[in-house]
Formats: sequence, C-alpha cells, structure tokens
Amino acid sequence: NDLVTGINLSGTGPVPAAEIAALLQTKEGRILNMGTLRSDVERVQDHYKTKGFTAVVSQDVVIEKGILNIPVIVSTIDAIKIAGATKTRPIVVVREMKSKVGDYFNVDELGKDITRIFNTNLFEDLSPSIIQKGLGKVEITLNVQEKRTGIVSVFVGYSSRNSLVGGAEVGEENFLGRGQQVSLRWDTGGVANRNSFELSFLEPWVDRRHTSLQASVYDKTVYRFGQSIGSLGTGGFNSDDYYEVHTGGQVTVSRPLSEKARG
Repeated sequence: NDLVTGINLSGTGPVPAAEIAALLQTKEGRILNMGTLRSDVERVQDHYKTKGFTAVVSQDVVIEKGILNIPVIVSTIDAIKIAGATKTRPIVVVREMKSKVGDYFNVDELGKDITRIFNTNLFEDLSPSIIQKGLGKVEITLNVQEKRTGIVSVFVGYSSRNSLVGGAEVGEENFLGRGQQVSLRWDTGGVANRNSFELSFLEPWVDRRHTSLQASVYDKTVYRFGQSIGSLGTGGFNSDDYYEVHTGGQVTVSRPLSEKARG
C-alpha cells in the first residue's frame, strides 16, 4: 500500500475536522493499513452517534499521491411532516421545534422538540417516525393524537354567606387550530346580586422569538370576608364582610429567558 503523506477529511459538518482527525489511528508517514482504516471508519461513525448525529464514511475513501481522502456524510433533515392532526395546523407543531429542514439531524435535539410540543398541552400522544431517504437525507414524521381542548362548565351553589350563586364557563385551548386560548366566564347572584364576567385571550406565538400575549377584560365581583378571631361563631355576616367590584383589563407580554424560564 501507499505511504500516507496527508489526510483530507471532508463533510464533517457539525463536528470540527480536527476533532475527527484526533480519533484516527491512521497517521501521516505510515503505510496505509486497511484493517486500521476500517477501525477508524467505525470509530468516526460511533463518535457522531454519541453526539446524537447520524453519519457514515463514504465508500469513496481513496488515496491519491499519498493523500488519503476520507469523505464524511452527516444526515440532514429533508422534510418534517405532521400526521394525525385533524384540527391543529402544522405550523403550531413545527414552530415548537428547533430542528428545521436543512439542519443536521440530531436525535437528542428531536427529543427536546417532542418535549416542547407536549408542553403545549394540545396532544394526547406523539410518536416520531424517522425514515432514511437516501444517503445523508432524513425525513421526520410526527404522528400525533390530539386532545379534546374545548371546556364547558355550568355551576350553581348556595351558602349562608353568598346565598344562591350560579354561572357558566366556556373555553377553547386550541382556537381555530392555531394553539390560541379563548375563555369566557359568567357569574351571577351572591350577596352583591350582580352579574360578573371575564373574557380572556392568549396568543402563544406573536413572533419568531416566541413572544406571547395574553389579554383579558372583566367586570367582576370579589368578596372579602372577616378573618378576625372575634368574628368566629357570631353567625351570619359581620361588619368585616364586604365585596369589591373590579372593572378593567389586563395585558401580559412574555418571552423565554431560557428553556425553563420566561420573563
């Protein structure tokens, strides 16, 4: 075999070529040994696997005029598909993923993506399917099972403090399949004997930086009750009991500070 006078690594992608070169037992200034070269190929591929990537050393390994050419092919994402979603729009799923079409495929990053998708609370189940589409191309299919996201509740009650109270609440946690949340709550009765309502809306993605916007308007009654020891056991209402009428609105804007915190 030829004398190795140089080694040329190509296509190393997300892993620096110097890091791959340090793994090789094939060295410059030595006669090329095919057994050592095969071990190098396995070592390189295993190294990518430990980092979550899928890579192969091409069969086009050749030595020309003493230069050993070792081409590495790291798999990239060719397509991302969503299967099983009848209501949720694909963008609601894809925007939670840091893995994008054209990026190097990394199974560890995909696992984090799946966690973020589950955290939307829109899906009952989610399982990925990875298909190798030719050399260096991966297709990701996310098979999802949607949750029931509509909420309807009606309630009625009676107490010595509040008298007869009742109300209803309707909500949707996946409005129009966009991942938006809308809710309306209505209460009536009580000591104040007035109607209360609160309408709220949440847009989880305002821009690409995952800024969220939550807004609400309300006209509601808030009851305050005496907590002093002297008021215990007196029966009925005491002078410390009162209620407040809150009318207004609230807007909250937040943005991720890290994977686990928002500000």
